[in-house]
Amino acid sequence: QYQRRVRGRSWLVMDMAGRSFLSSTKNNFHVAERKNVVSVGINLLLSTTNRFYFIRNFQKGKSEIRIGRKRVSLSALEGANFNTFWQVVGTTLRHVQDVNLLKALVSGDLKIIQKGRETLEDKEKDNRTINDTNTAQKLSFTEIKSMQTSGRTPLEIVQALISNSETWDKKTDMSKQKYIKKKLEKHLIIVQILSPNTLSICDAFFNREPERILHLRYDYLSRIMSLTNIRSGIQAIVIDKTRGLVVGSVAERMGGNGRLIHIFDRQTPIIELVRFYNFTSLEFDVIKYYPLSKIPEILDLLKEDKTIMTEAQIEQTTGEINPDPWNQIIQSTRSQLLELSDSLIIVTDSDWLELVKMFLPLLAPGCSFAIFSEYIEPLSECYNYLLKNHLAINVELSEQWLRKYQVFPNRTHPEMGEGIADAGFILSGIKVLVEEITSPVQPATNNS
Repeated sequence: QYQRRVRGRSWLVMDMAGRSFLSSTKNNFHVAERKNVVSVGINLLLSTTNRFYFIRNFQKGKSEIRIGRKRVSLSALEGANFNTFWQVVGTTLRHVQDVNLLKALVSGDLKIIQKGRETLEDKEKDNRTINDTNTAQKLSFTEIKSMQTSGRTPLEIVQALISNSETWDKKTDMSKQKYIKKKLEKHLIIVQILSPNTLSICDAFFNREPERILHLRYDYLSRIMSLTNIRSGIQAIVIDKTRGLVVGSVAERMGGNGRLIHIFDRQTPIIELVRFYNFTSLEFDVIKYYPLSKIPEILDLLKEDKTIMTEAQIEQTTGEINPDPWNQIIQSTRSQLLELSDSLIIVTDSDWLELVKMFLPLLAPGCSFAIFSEYIEPLSECYNYLLKNHLAINVELSEQWLRKYQVFPNRTHPEMGEGIADAGFILSGIKVLVEEITSPVQPATNNS
């Protein structure tokens, strides 16, 4: 009786957490209809020149972001299309329809800024005679601030700075472009509404909080999706410690058709980043959940070749009814795991070899798996284990390499300071069916 009470108490804690999780995901993790415009209730991902902003449950008149020392209202974004650009004007946002302004901000285009002002084309000219003494600009700080408060556009302010610069004509064209871009970034704040997809969400978190997603870069994530052949209509097992980034990526590829079994090791699944995909209920319902602590029971049933009783069978044999929806989800997912899965993805920060031993029997023969780690040592152990026991073929331990390039006329080169040459390792392979050899293999004989 004591063990029964303790066991019931532990399940009660899990059931209460499960019900809380189900009620929170009902409204916060999916929307009624997926649109390409900003609407009330969705989750937004915004970006500026050097920062990303995550907006949960967008509400007109209430949602705002803090840029510098001022708070900017997002009310103007309602009904706006994704991937559009908005300019910060005071404490509000104004839609940027001038394409030339965006081009100048990105590349510092001289033709857009100068408007007919002639540029010297002396190829031998350089910047060796220019001294940075802060005396070349004739406009004072007070005059520049008065231009900002009087409603002058950023382009007009930059043009005034150029006209009052004594060293402008001495600069090379490349120096002028850098000067223009630097001044526009200072006087012009552009906010972009990013489209909610795997690329934008992964890139945003990798640049802002990489430790929360285990430093999983977007090229690594796309490689994992390709290696495990994630597609519509399959059943995939996902162990995800990136707060739902991998779960959301797999669900996005499935497109509402298939089963994604998310294995969690806490009281409830942690899929915080899934909310930013703005899935519909059909797309979100492919995600199923199962606790890691219950996996040994399934492995025992696989060894004994037994089946699991459903809720209806339990009700018929015992007469007890379990109305808790969380337990019903666990029961249905348990029977699905016994059917063996088409893909296995492990992205975690510990216990790699133990997870491989535990979940490889749940993967169907001939199907692919991929394991990600920030370090090569644990994957080397898994690599040796798979080869020693002849459990997989095409076993590869690989590393991705990425470099961003600046592409401009006469100055195309790798971007400086981009320390993203490596971000982890991937162990992949294809599971094979291991059969016991009852008699020794006889060497082939040549009777001729």
